[in-house]
Amino acid sequence: GSSGSSGAPFFEMKLKHYKIFEGMPVTFTCRVAGNPKPKIYWFKDGKQISPKSDHYTIQRDLDGTCSLHTTASTLDDDGNYTIMAANPQGRISCTGRLMVQAVNSGPSSG
Repeated sequence: GSSGSSGAPFFEMKLKHYKIFEGMPVTFTCRVAGNPKPKIYWFKDGKQISPKSDHYTIQRDLDGTCSLHTTASTLDDDGNYTIMAANPQGRISCTGRLMVQAVNSGPSSG
């Protein structure tokens, strides 16, 4: 890489969309580049997800890979997940959709 250059954040890899059953794990992953290193914020349906959340695990690797993980998704997790990356040069975001389907325990007896 060239040294001393600065630039607005950009996505080398964007969030994907997922369709899963409740109780299954899911991980949203993307990769963010930018100089200076952008700050990362996660949102679900427009509300910020706390980094201290018990339900979600938020990670960021040195190569810029950012992930949001839940070990057991619930029907409440259904929605739109947005990651925002911001530095003094600019701000970007992208959104991934999570569809959580209820697990049917068997044929319903009407």
